[in-house]
Amino acid sequence: MTTTTLTSKGQLTLPKAIRSFLKLETGHKIEFVISEHNEVLLKPRKVGLDAIYGIAHTKKKASLEDIDAAITSYHKDKRKK
Repeated sequence: MTTTTLTSKGQLTLPKAIRSFLKLETGHKIEFVISEHNEVLLKPRKVGLDAIYGIAHTKKKASLEDIDAAITSYHKDKRKK
């Protein structure tokens, strides 16, 4: 079991073992979810270029509208989960 301490500002430092396990890097978002069993779950929300990775590596040129549509679709899919 890994523990951490809550600071006076309400901040936590995630231990390296947890960051490594979740593959978290600086700037990644984390969602805290309270389960039906009153447990707090951490869900990484990695948003960034990963959302449009496939468009960037094709010979097809992507317009700004294509990129916006890919980002919007990515966020809609994530909200459903």
